[in-house]
Amino acid sequence: MDISIQTPDVKPATALTATAGNNVVYLEWTAPESPYFGVLSGFDVYRNDVLIQRQNATNTKYLDTNIEYDTNYSYYVVAVYITPSAESNPSETVGPFIFDTPPPIFSITPESHNFGDTIIGINSLPQVFTIKNEALVSTPLIINNISINSDEYVLTQPVITQLEAGEETNISVIFTPLTPGFKTAILTIEHNAESSPHNLQLSGNALIASFNPPRDLTAGIGYEQVTLTWVEPLFGSNGTFEKYHIYRDGLYLAQTNFLTYLDSNLTNGETYEYQVRAIYFDLDGYATADIIISAVA
Repeated sequence: MDISIQTPDVKPATALTATAGNNVVYLEWTAPESPYFGVLSGFDVYRNDVLIQRQNATNTKYLDTNIEYDTNYSYYVVAVYITPSAESNPSETVGPFIFDTPPPIFSITPESHNFGDTIIGINSLPQVFTIKNEALVSTPLIINNISINSDEYVLTQPVITQLEAGEETNISVIFTPLTPGFKTAILTIEHNAESSPHNLQLSGNALIASFNPPRDLTAGIGYEQVTLTWVEPLFGSNGTFEKYHIYRDGLYLAQTNFLTYLDSNLTNGETYEYQVRAIYFDLDGYATADIIISAVA
């Protein structure tokens, strides 16, 4: 009687496919067709010859999310049997896949700025712009150059030239007009996230200073003292009022934020000449009319 020994039919998984997505790989395969040796227990998923997942016999799909950038990945599947225990040959290999680190994402806020009315000789308040690498994971955002195509706008705050994912930095610009009129300029930022530079609009209106003087300067004469009083300047000045400077006999005497000033320790019988100037952020406005008085004799 002839006795033949049957080789166990340990069938592998077939038709393995892989779809690479946004930093993930989706695997799908076909289970072995029966009859096969023993009982199909499940499948072992290998990545770069290392077991990464074991799942049951009814699950023929796997999503690999544990991916690192700039690394090659190849996959195969082994069918696993029990009673008795056995493993199939590996399925066909899919891959290699490589995921390059994503590029940076450039953003800047605000996207433009109008500095409004600005007096020639008085710089505007600084405007801060925030540059950010918006990517969650990326290569660094490299700022190659920042420029403004006008001498009347000045970059006053240096910028960090390399931003990792999620990092941000600030730049600051002031408007320093030289001549009157409405002035526009382009702030240009060259960086590696886009092929062309990023441009944003700057604008401002330059005005010639016109500072109204204090009004109605009067003096109350007392023993060895003079009390000056006045009325604040008329509206219509295009500067921002800050304080008053007091002058006696053409020389600076004192400053005050009030509408009165007491000058003491005078010599009775002497004649004194006073002026009061309104000061607009360290620029002299027009003086009041001179007032000439004598201290009490």
